[in-house]
Amino acid sequence: MSVAVLSGVTYVVCGSLTIFTGPVMRRFESRSVLVLCALFNSVGTFLFIGTASYYLMVIGRSLSGLSQAIICTYTPVWINEFAPRSH
Repeated sequence: MSVAVLSGVTYVVCGSLTIFTGPVMRRFESRSVLVLCALFNSVGTFLFIGTASYYLMVIGRSLSGLSQAIICTYTPVWINEFAPRSH
């Protein structure tokens, strides 16, 4: 396997899972989903930095991509909905 796969897996997972952001956010409470995504991102980051195994690094990057798919797509909508109108 190559370094290109390792560096690109986050973006492939993030880009391919953004189509599920809408249904997930309608089905579950937004706070719970965002907390779960932060947890996935933390686990993925620790897995990526704490191992020498290539496959565990790919899994860690995939978890980061999974969390970023929802965070990057929904967070601006959440801020727009819940931020004070004056800001």
